[in-house]
Amino acid sequence: MKRSVKSVIASAAAIFMCAAPAISSVPVLPVVESITASAAQYPVALDYMGHGYAANGLLYQFNGSNSVALIGRITNVSSINVPACVTINNYNYKVTTIAAEAFRVTAIDDHPDWFNERHHYKYETSIHTLNMTDASNLTEIGDRAFQYQTLGTIKWPTNCKITTIGNEAFEGMGNVLEIKIPKSVTTIRANAFRWGALQKVTFEGTSSTNAALAIQSNAFCECLYLNQIVTNRKNLNGSNANAFDYCGKTLKSHITSTVSSSYATTFKNKFNFAHPFNP
Repeated sequence: MKRSVKSVIASAAAIFMCAAPAISSVPVLPVVESITASAAQYPVALDYMGHGYAANGLLYQFNGSNSVALIGRITNVSSINVPACVTINNYNYKVTTIAAEAFRVTAIDDHPDWFNERHHYKYETSIHTLNMTDASNLTEIGDRAFQYQTLGTIKWPTNCKITTIGNEAFEGMGNVLEIKIPKSVTTIRANAFRWGALQKVTFEGTSSTNAALAIQSNAFCECLYLNQIVTNRKNLNGSNANAFDYCGKTLKSHITSTVSSSYATTFKNKFNFAHPFNP
């Protein structure tokens, strides 16, 4: 028998109202940019063992001795505000990861036998805003974290430490037309932005940004209207030549850099830009 999300949450709250045991080995972090999670524990999807903690409609789970991952939402919020820390049982835990499939839109008729069991807290309504402004401890956006979401706004952390954008993390993103990839990012995995509505991408960096940026297979493939790139990264080691196949027909002729023209040349020579889309 299918159970509503509200009934699952109510049952969980009744069963798990005890606070999690204190972890004596965990240092107390400064109470800065933190939010307090509910004392009630919530059972989470079968992908994740253990329990999650709710705060401001979002669900978190431990992923280290002093850190948590954001793993989904338990209310139908359309704006995701990622904090620097959450406070659980008087300890502050850094939010370091947005977990795989945390906010992925999943077709309900795919695998109907296990959908309701696996996705108790994964709402299928659109997320319009991803605000990571305060997420100063975030280092990774997991595989398929926002796959097929109709995101309209992405705000990166002010002090960005994100290094990895996972496979299919933003695949099919329908409403973001322009995006700036922070200079902290060193890996954009396969299909990360595939099938998106992007028209312009800026890879941020400076003349002193030496870390390689690896743009993997099909990362921006089939962004049909992508016709402008600004690249301020000089090292593209580890990138795949097909990362920008099936993009806009004028893309290759609209690649520039605000740091050095040599960066633009390196970018043009690194990728195939095969099969440009000609509407």
